[in-house]
Amino acid sequence: MTEQLHYDPARIQQWISDNLSEEAVVDQLENAGYSPAVAELYLQAFKKVRDEKRYKNGMTLIITGAILGFFSCVASLCNVAPEYCTLILVGLTSVSLVLVFVGLYLVFEK
Repeated sequence: MTEQLHYDPARIQQWISDNLSEEAVVDQLENAGYSPAVAELYLQAFKKVRDEKRYKNGMTLIITGAILGFFSCVASLCNVAPEYCTLILVGLTSVSLVLVFVGLYLVFEK
């Protein structure tokens, strides 16, 4: 018979909230005495959850930056507040670009 491989999602969430590295997770699994197959399953699940969290944060930053950039563009074109034109054009656009690029970094870099 084949062995059923299971992992505890609560333990993985605890590792994520503790901000552990992969090496620390491997050390904890080795100290707990898990078989190599179960340890590999835990490590894969840990990486997947960590990457999903990073992707979600990155997409949130990208969307926020895009909305802020759109608002900046429309406010500049409509000239809704002429005394704040420089602030809107330079300031909000710069902030939106920084948010978008940080989000892109989080999404595409591992």
